[in-house]
Amino acid sequence: MNILHLGGFRPVVQTIASGQAARGHRVQAALLSSRSGIFQLQIGDIGPLKDYIDAGFYDVIHVHSLHLIRRTEPGDLLKELLISSAQKGVAIFYSIYREDCMLLQDSLSALNEINTYGKLMLLPSSSDYYLSPLEDIRTSFMPVPIDLSAVGPARGFEPESHSLSVLHIPIYVSSKDTETIDLVCKRLQERGRKFNFNIINPSDITNLAEFRKFIREADLVIESLSYAGFGIVAVEAMAHGKTVISGNDVKLRHAFGPLALCPVIDSTKGDFEEMLDSIIREPKCLRDLGTRSRTYIDSYHDAELVVADTLSLYNSYTSPSPVRAG
Repeated sequence: MNILHLGGFRPVVQTIASGQAARGHRVQAALLSSRSGIFQLQIGDIGPLKDYIDAGFYDVIHVHSLHLIRRTEPGDLLKELLISSAQKGVAIFYSIYREDCMLLQDSLSALNEINTYGKLMLLPSSSDYYLSPLEDIRTSFMPVPIDLSAVGPARGFEPESHSLSVLHIPIYVSSKDTETIDLVCKRLQERGRKFNFNIINPSDITNLAEFRKFIREADLVIESLSYAGFGIVAVEAMAHGKTVISGNDVKLRHAFGPLALCPVIDSTKGDFEEMLDSIIREPKCLRDLGTRSRTYIDSYHDAELVVADTLSLYNSYTSPSPVRAG
């Protein structure tokens, strides 16, 4: 099968692309950000892709960001290229991450237009998507993949050996969320609660190893307070066996059954301070929550499982070229 991946978060796209290539498929990943931060999204130069797409070289084009078809000149060009590909029988897949859900309304017309001309499937990775689903477009939930062999074993919380460390990395998080988290943590420290607190600017993170080092050194990771679902930071933190505060709205867990088992602590601005204070006063609960975090990731976000499921979805929509030998 010939597969083209466009855009998205480098750690996620590279994990999927390398896993598919390891299974013998021809895979190309393009429009990955050239900026220093690994979590930056950009459109890049669409032009060099035109010859590939016009030639109908691919069986599958997998787009990893709604940013790429927003109402901009490059976005309009990519939309036309995708429509042309769909008319030739190329299957188009769109991943929708938690960080993308706020752009859904702005991209509806483009998605519907692409869907009119051929095979389009949406692959939401967050329950936030189900706040405004597209009923006329085929959809299948796709967890964010994590290469657990690169993460290694989870390190459990050890309250006897070190003080509690709380971390916030605001990747596509409301600035008001970050202000609230910072204010509450400082207020609790002023009241005598003993814990370390750090905010890491995502633009300062230049590679995945550095990102994972920050996660590994934390005990409790706070992602956001105003989303219904959780995002990439939460998934990485759970893979490292950390307790996570983010979105995990009970009303949306029915959208993807396994979410009912997810240990992410759902919190909002209204209850965040009380919830964080209770955890800091009884930190031993972090040990059990951290164990449950890694178990959940092992069961649903392991890259081996996600890559296999993604290829199965591709196959359900395509008449693929033979897998090359060797």
